[in-house]
Amino acid sequence: DIAVSGDYAYVADESSGLQIFYISTPSSPSLAAAYDFTGNVYGVAVSGKYAFVAEDNTGLQVLDISTPSQPSPVSSFYTSGTANGDIDVSGKYAYVTLGTACMQIIDVSTPASPVSTGVFVTPAAATGLAIAGNIAYITTGDGGLTVVDISIPSNPVNLGTYDSPGTANSVEMAGNMALVADGKSGLHLLR
Repeated sequence: DIAVSGDYAYVADESSGLQIFYISTPSSPSLAAAYDFTGNVYGVAVSGKYAFVAEDNTGLQVLDISTPSQPSPVSSFYTSGTANGDIDVSGKYAYVTLGTACMQIIDVSTPASPVSTGVFVTPAAATGLAIAGNIAYITTGDGGLTVVDISIPSNPVNLGTYDSPGTANSVEMAGNMALVADGKSGLHLLR
C-alpha cells in the first residue's frame, strides 16, 4: 500500500515496516526514512501531519510525520483482529480492514488517544478499502465487493455486495466509479 503527501511517498512494506521516500524528482526518488514495527505493515494513510499504519500485531499505529525524515510514534491502538488489510482516513475517522472479516472504525480526532467507534462484519476477510464521502467500499477476496454506509460510524449499514467472478483484492475510487482488482478476472469498473 502507498500513500502520497506533498513530496513524500509512504510505503507499507510488510516486514520492512514503513518506508518514506522523497519523490520531488520522480526520476530519482530517495529513501528519507524507515520506521520499523514489531509486526508486518500492510496499509498506510496520511492525514495532515500524521501517518496511520495498519500493523498486524497491534492494529493501528499513529506516527507524527511533521518531519518526514524523522517519524515519531504517537500512539498504538489494538484492533479487534489482525490488521493485515488496508487503511483509510476520512475526517476524524480511521477505517481499518481486518483479516478477521471486519472493518473497524476508529475515532482519531485526538491522534494520541484513538477510540473504537464501530465495527462492520464483512462476508470474508477484508483486504482492500476505499472511502468516498459516507460510503466505504471493501474488497473481501472471494466475497467480492461490499458497499457500506458509514454516515453513522457507530452503526455502519450494508448497502449491498457485488459478487465478482475472481478474487477481489483491492479497490480504488475514480470519481463515482469503483475500480476493483479482481485477481485473474482482471479489473472491474463499477458505478
